[in-house]
Parts: sequence; structure tokens; C-alpha cells
Amino acid sequence: MEIIKVEFFPVKLKLRVPSIVAYGGGDEVENIVVKLTTADGKTGWGNCAPDAYVTGEHPDRIQQLIQSNEISSLFKGKDIYSISVLEQLLLRELSEFPSIRAGISIALWDTLAKCLGLPLLTLLGRARYSIPTSITIPLLPLSEIKDLALEYKEQGFQYPKIKLGGDIDSDLQRIHIVREVFGREIPIRLDANQSYSAEKALELLSQLQEHKISIEFFEQPTPAQLVYSLKQVTTLSPGVPIMADESALNCKDILYLAQLGAANLFNIKLMKCGGVESARRANYVAQCMESPTMMGCMDESVVSVASALAVCLSNENFQFADLDGHFEFENDVATGGVRLENGMLYPVDAPGLGLQVNL
Repeated sequence: MEIIKVEFFPVKLKLRVPSIVAYGGGDEVENIVVKLTTADGKTGWGNCAPDAYVTGEHPDRIQQLIQSNEISSLFKGKDIYSISVLEQLLLRELSEFPSIRAGISIALWDTLAKCLGLPLLTLLGRARYSIPTSITIPLLPLSEIKDLALEYKEQGFQYPKIKLGGDIDSDLQRIHIVREVFGREIPIRLDANQSYSAEKALELLSQLQEHKISIEFFEQPTPAQLVYSLKQVTTLSPGVPIMADESALNCKDILYLAQLGAANLFNIKLMKCGGVESARRANYVAQCMESPTMMGCMDESVVSVASALAVCLSNENFQFADLDGHFEFENDVATGGVRLENGMLYPVDAPGLGLQVNL
């Protein structure tokens, strides 16, 4: 089954609730939808969500790449059934563009699953049928957090993940507000997005312990490159597991951090790793090191979130999911792909990703 064309469609997606983290954010993000077409008219869809701060992809270079005919020429005439060869081609030719690789990889797997008449999860192998997802409480003014938390609780979400900004006093207030809404019995997930030093992170954890606040995990407390600071927090943490995100971009990073003992858990994202197969490999590495993982996402269309969910549900080492990146878009380009019910995510039982794309 020959590939005849790969196309890219940049889209600007408007957020109802601004996505604000320690290093920036706003109420609009740019994604790039990928359309792959085969000789017999099969169409596969993918999505890229570049983040220069995390993946190092410069917007100008991305623009130049997708406007050229380079990628379509690279894949034209290739057999969609040679998926492993195509994934290796992606890695070799687009090594500096992980989110672009991810978008193409997703489109390849969506197309292959459609050619076989199978849901992507069935093709990958199902380990479970559903998983609860976090819901992110962004770095909003304190006065806005309670209403948003109440809204999310009423929608059935059970795992709030609070974005922190590096100031212990205000971050403690954020945690107390969310805990008041969701209840003392709900474990809370924290994500500092690199905004803490090791010393301040340990001080925060100590204060949380004094207040008897249950924390499920603390994600990326320290700057990504300061792996020994991350190790210090992991080693001295008073029983709270530490998760690496921005420090763990790929398989090599996960292996290094796990061997160093710098993190207990790892956040794997298709956009960081470079696609479906790369994310699966990263998870296998973590699994070999006996480190549970979380499938995460950027602010991205349901096109790529549906793919991330399929990967997540295909292996039991994915013990957590943070797949809420599409919930607040006012103008997503697609529907379907995933089903949300009381904070649980389910895949759609349809060939490929089960999406309806409107471009």
C-alpha cells in the first residue's frame, strides 16, 4: 500500500482556560495537523504540537521544513505496511524535529490501522480498556483557582494536577484551595515545570508533610539540565515519588536518569519522544528499570491525544495518564478519538484513531 502524499496544515487553537505554567503560556497555541494519503485513497491523520522550550524546535525551521516538499518526497512510494522501516526513516532524517516526527508517526499508524480495519489500540495490543486522566489546574491567579477546580470536580475528574510557580507560600495556597474543593482523600499531583531549586522543593515537601497533605507525585521540580538537583530531591523526598518530564525527552535520558536514581517516575509524551514507536520504546526502557510511567501531552488536538491514549492503554507500565491537553479548545479541528466519562478516558471503537477531521 503506497504512500503518495504527506501534507501539513498549521492551525491556531483557542483555549477557553489559559494554559499557564512556570515558563510561560497563553490562551492560544499552534498545532500542525498532518494528512497522509495512500494510493488507494486511505487517509491517515496526525498532529504536531511543537514547544520550543521543551523540544528545542525553532518555529522558523519548522515552517521552512513543512513548506518544502522534502517530507512528502521522503515518504512517497513507501509501503505503509513497512511501519518499522518508516519509523526508522523518521528518526534518521528528522532527528532534530521530535514533534514533527510525532505527527507523521501518528498519521502512519492511523493509516496502517485503517488499512487493516482495526482500532489503533487493537493493533498495538490492549492491556486495559480505560484509564483516569489528570485535569490540570494552570498557574492562574489564586482568586480564579477555586471556581475552576469546582468546575472540574463537577465534571467528574478525580485527579487534579496543580501547576506550581516556584514560590512556596503562593503554591501552598494553590494546593490548599484545590484540596478544599476535591477533598482530603484525593491524592494531589504537583507539577513545578522546573521552577524550584532542590532546597526549595524539599522545603515545600516538608511543609506538605507537616500539613498531612497526600501528594501522589511531584513532577519536574528542578531545572531540566540540573539532573543532580533532581536526584537530590528524589533521594531526600519524604516519601513523595518524583517524576521527570523535561529532563526525560527520550530513551537515553530515561535510562540515564533511572541508572542515576534521579527520578522514580517518568512522563512520556509523543511530542518529546518523536511518535508512537519512540514512545513505546521509551516506556520499555523505563519498564526494564522498574520505573512506572505516565503518558502525558502538550496543549494538543484530540488527533494526537487519541494516539497517546492508545499507546498508554497498550502497556500496563503506563500507570498514570495526563491526557487533558485537548479539553479546553474552543475550535479543535477534530472530534471523536477518545471518550471522557467521569474523569476516565476510553478509546473509540473504530478503525485507526476513530476521528472525524474538519479542515
